[in-house]
Amino acid sequence: MFNKYTSEILKELQECLSRGSTVEFTTICQYIDLAEKIFVAGMGRTGYVMRGFAMRLAQAGYEVYWIGDTNTTAARKGDLLIIGSGSGETETLRGYTKKAKELQIPIVVFTTCRKSALYADATVPVVIHADAKFKDGIEKQSVQPMGSLFEETLFITLEALVLQLMGERGISEKELRKRHANFE
Repeated sequence: MFNKYTSEILKELQECLSRGSTVEFTTICQYIDLAEKIFVAGMGRTGYVMRGFAMRLAQAGYEVYWIGDTNTTAARKGDLLIIGSGSGETETLRGYTKKAKELQIPIVVFTTCRKSALYADATVPVVIHADAKFKDGIEKQSVQPMGSLFEETLFITLEALVLQLMGERGISEKELRKRHANFE
């Protein structure tokens, strides 16, 4: 059974990743490079994926803050907000985009839903072609529970984005290792 499930998951991931557009990623890389500070957010399991992305950006040498941590500084024009939300409707995250708009901060949103509020708020919206956690009246396509396919696809997408940044900026893995946590 285990091999059957892993094969199904890998098939779903391949289908999702092959349907995504990569046009936005050059723009996202430019926004990341231009940002004085980068603020990252997500909730639940998606939040864990986004935290991992924030860590990689910090290891790559960018000034990154996870919104809500005690060391998060004030945001201002010239910064960047990056959010992950499967539904694109998470109320807390909508508050962050409202504040970012007031401060004239560009917003990158990764979501499954083009018709969502967060998608509409985004400067650079990115659709992850994976089932949303709850799809009222629509038959769910993934064999995985709830938002798993979105979270997995988002993780791989963000890892690819980091690799693109590293490749285009000449950032070596050795440089990342220098910034890796050493209180372990």
